[in-house]
Amino acid sequence: MKTAEQIAEQTLDHWLTNLADTRSVTQIIAQAIEADRAQRAADLQVLANAASHWATELTEYVIDGSREAGDAESAEAQEVERDAIQAVLGRYLGGVA
Repeated sequence: MKTAEQIAEQTLDHWLTNLADTRSVTQIIAQAIEADRAQRAADLQVLANAASHWATELTEYVIDGSREAGDAESAEAQEVERDAIQAVLGRYLGGVA
């Protein structure tokens, strides 16, 4: 038969093991969340770079090409697209573009 001290010791050992397991799981979850955030930030940067590049292409080539071709309607639509890209980049990335 176990003594009260043995039962208390066993209970404490069990509790500490569970606490360590909980901390370990919490740490794993925190690391997974941080990795997800880092991946999302990297993905957002790729999208921002592509959008910024497209806004530059629109400004330097596409819009002027449409104007030179006499297609004012396309040029206007392309300017709206460029402005929308720049607004989104500015809103989410603090002024990139």
